[in-house]
Parts: sequence; structure tokens; C-alpha cells
Amino acid sequence: MICPKCRYNNQDNYSFCLNCGAPLNNFRQSFPVVTSVSKSEINIISLIFGCVSLLIQFIMLINGFYYIVKYTGFYNFVSFFNDIALLLPPIAIIVLTILKKADERLLVFIGCGYMAVSSMFYFISGYYYIVDELKLINGAEYFIMSFLSLGVAVLCALSQFVKSKGFCIAAVSVAGVYVFTNFVILIFNHITGRWSSLFMNCIIEMSKFIMAAFLSYNIILLINRINKKNT
Repeated sequence: MICPKCRYNNQDNYSFCLNCGAPLNNFRQSFPVVTSVSKSEINIISLIFGCVSLLIQFIMLINGFYYIVKYTGFYNFVSFFNDIALLLPPIAIIVLTILKKADERLLVFIGCGYMAVSSMFYFISGYYYIVDELKLINGAEYFIMSFLSLGVAVLCALSQFVKSKGFCIAAVSVAGVYVFTNFVILIFNHITGRWSSLFMNCIIEMSKFIMAAFLSYNIILLINRINKKNT
């Protein structure tokens, strides 16, 4: 905190300048923290996220229905019911935001549920590919994404119960690794020819990308709140 009178650089939690004794509270109030976000801004961002995520989820559901009609098998039915389950979180976010009942903590828990369902589906898919199809590479990819998705869900939930910057930073970091790893797998499978349509598979996975980013956004808000409380 720079003193407005003598320009001495004080620590942010000081109320008076260490050099000249001038009060710093008025100066701090006249320059609000840039990272503060109003409730209305959170509602707008949540509503946009919910609508975009719901649209993508419907595309995934239609794609899953196509595979059920064209092909039979346990995996396709599991994928279809997974797509149905993943419709619920964005619907809940939209409804809560419209009713103005949503806050950062509740939105994060809804996102955690989404990531937990994704983790379960990834795990089932990995088991299916290794045991039934004997495709070790595909199975390993799904197992990696399963553990990363579960890690995001657990760390985000812990960051809400334990107001610690360590859990918050870890949650955002794992979410970043999750998004990056998923992107690398998409590109790798397209290059090796296992997935012919890169565009369609990017659309299918985009909802998980957006959810990880949405969780990170709300966790960063929590970090800012912890920083304010400590100053």
C-alpha cells in the first residue's frame, strides 16, 4: 500500500503509514480491489455458463442417442445415461440463478457433482476398454481422466469446507491439468486415427472444459475473499 502523502510503500494490512503516520484507510477505500465481483455479475456469468453448458450437453445427449439407435452394447447405454445425468447440473445452475438463490459455494458444489459423475463415467469406460475391448491405451486415457476429474471434485469441495488458500490453489491447478490433459488426448486420438471427427469430439468434451473453468472462476473468488479477510 503506497502512502498518498509521502509515497512510502507499506504492507497492505497497515492502517497508518509506517513512515509518516498518515491514515491509509481512506486511500484504500478510494481505490477498490479490482478482483471484487458483485452478486449481479456472478449471476450473469453463471446464467451464461449454465445456458452454454446445457446447449452442449443436449448435443452430447443427441449424439449418445444416435449411438444407442445405431449400435447396441452396455457402453453406449452407460454413455447415454451419463449424458442425461450431466444435464442436471447446468439446469440447476440456471434455475438457481434465475431465482437468485445461487452463491459461489453452492455453484461450486453443483460443479463438484458434475465432475464426480464424469469421473464415474470415465472409470466405467476405462474398465470397458481394458476388460472387454483389450485396448490398453484407450483404457489408460479414461482412467487418467477419471482420477483427474475426481481430484477436481474433491479439492473443490474441500476448498469450500476448509477456507484455505492451499486447497483453492490446488483445486484450480488440478482443474487446469484436467483441461490440458483432455485436450492432449483429443489431439492424440485424432492424429492416430482413433477418432475421425475432431470437431465433434471437441464439442462433446467442451462441456467438461467449461465446467472446470467455471469451478476455477468460483474458487478464485473464494481466494479473493480469503485474502480480504486476512488484510
